[in-house]
Parts: sequence; structure tokens; C-alpha cells
Amino acid sequence: MRLPAAALLAFMLGVAGCRAPLPVHPWKGADAAVRLMAERDSRIRTVQSAARVVLNDADAGSVTLDAAVVAAPPDQFRIRAWKLGHAVFDITVTSEGVWVKADEMQGRPANAAIMPSEAFDAGSLAEAWRMFTGRAFVNPDGKVEPGVDFVDRGGPEFSLSRVVSDRGNSRNTEPLRIVCDVDRATFTARRYRMFAGERDVGTLTLADYQSVDGIVFPRRLTASTGQGTVEIVLDDPEFNLSLAPEAFMPPAAARRRE
Repeated sequence: MRLPAAALLAFMLGVAGCRAPLPVHPWKGADAAVRLMAERDSRIRTVQSAARVVLNDADAGSVTLDAAVVAAPPDQFRIRAWKLGHAVFDITVTSEGVWVKADEMQGRPANAAIMPSEAFDAGSLAEAWRMFTGRAFVNPDGKVEPGVDFVDRGGPEFSLSRVVSDRGNSRNTEPLRIVCDVDRATFTARRYRMFAGERDVGTLTLADYQSVDGIVFPRRLTASTGQGTVEIVLDDPEFNLSLAPEAFMPPAAARRRE
């Protein structure tokens, strides 16, 4: 995926489409809410956007990177980031696994850099993207997956949870419990919390939702773990455009994360 400055500028100057307030939905039960979320997200075939990535570490401080994101739900995602023209990392997620190419940041020790790939192990990262695109709680037929638990305490949010036993290509075979907190009015996922056994794997927070030409999508994603946070801010994302055939081909020097 080649991302010259001209391409980044084109992303940033692209026409954003017609933005509208988030639609509010009447409550018809948990199953209806989940099906609506999945149907709405199924309208998204591709995503591409310029972005900013903010890496925060309690010891090493914070750094902001320029980036570009391409995605094809439910299981293809790629982000490439750079600082002052120097490539910092490239992460590619496909149905076959996760590949990472990381370079040392100029003026910053390699062991001080937080990499987004460290927010989750390979299987969890792929599952996080699948969750983010609304496919975690329904099967391909649009029916709610068996074993999905619904928790409603009557507040502005309700929660969905399920246990994922198949961790895909990750060698980590420990089941992953996913808890999704959903805004009751708009049926938008606000955070995903993940647990491997009793261990807190991390939290994926979704914010700054916008409705553009009928597509509802968050522009701010924050992955949080005990190691720090990785925040991705999308600048004017574009949807359902054709992607280059090599969009999800990992760079030659990338290593597969297990």
C-alpha cells in the first residue's frame, strides 16, 4: 500500500458527503437491536481515510503520527503510519492473520514506542475489528448468535456479551469473552471490553459517531491496555470505494504476529 503525500492530501480534501444527526430507534427488544446494528453495518463494504494516531505511554509520553487506513469488513483492515515522512509501522489484518512491520521512530528509543499491535494479541486484534464492524453477535444469516447474553439495567446503555472460543489464526487458544456496551437511543456500540479468562485484555472505545449518506460510523477509536492507549482519529472517511488489489498485501518485511 503506497501512501504518498499527494494521496494523503486527497483523502483530507475529499468530499465528505451529507452528514446528519444519528438516527434514534424505538426499543423493540435486544434481538431487534442487534439485527439492526448488523444490518446497518453490512452496508459498509470498504472504508478509506487519512488519520491521526496518538500513542500514549505512562513512561515514554505521547507521540502523534500521520496515518492512512483502509478496510473491508468484516476481516480486512490496514493502517500505515509515519512521522515527518519516516515510516513508523504498518499493520495488516486479514482472515489469515495479522502482519506487522515496525521501524524505530526517529529520536525515540525503539523499546519506548507503543505499537497498536500490542493493544491486543493477533487473534484479539482481528476479533476487535470484526466486533467494530458489528459482526460479533450475529451469524451470516443475520440471526443473533447462540450464547449471546443481554444485560439491561435500565440506563442509557445496555450490554451484550459472548464468549469466542475460536481465536482464528492466533496460537492463543484461551477463550475470549467480549462485552459490548451499546447506546440505547442510537444502537451504536460505545465500547468493547475483552477478557481472556480472568485477565483484562483491553478496551476498544468508539466515539465521534457521524451519519454520512445513511452510513453510521465512529471517527475516533481508542484501544486501551495496561501498557497505554492507541487512539486513531479518522479524517473524513470515505465508504464503498474501490480499493487497489494490493491494499491488504503485507509489505515484504512484515512479520506475522501469532
